Amino acid sequence: MKPMDVDMDSSELSTSTASNTTLPHLEATDAERDLNDNERRRRKEARKLKREAREKEEQRLEEKKQRKEERRLKREARRKRREARKKKEEEEKATSASSSISSSFEDRNDDESYQVLEGNKK
Repeated sequence: MKPMDVDMDSSELSTSTASNTTLPHLEATDAERDLNDNERRRRKEARKLKREAREKEEQRLEEKKQRKEERRLKREARRKRREARKKKEEEEKATSASSSISSSFEDRNDDESYQVLEGNKK
């Protein structure tokens, strides 16, 4: 490694670095201030747009969940109606089957077909 040519000795070097601990406060020019303000406004607008997009997406997902829940409730109600109808039909079949079995030949007045036949005979 080559030794570097330094005009300062080590004591001057340490003094200059020690005095350079704080930089003087620089005022921004009007142009720089305007540029910073514009950049700040642009970032603020970008945040606003991003927030609005996020809220719009959340709203869309919420509406999707609501529609899904409505469809589920409709399916459930339809299934219950179907089961009730099926149960009612089975009860009617059971009732009609038991009533036709319980009809006796001695008591033919309850049977409408017998009454029609009886009417034709007279």
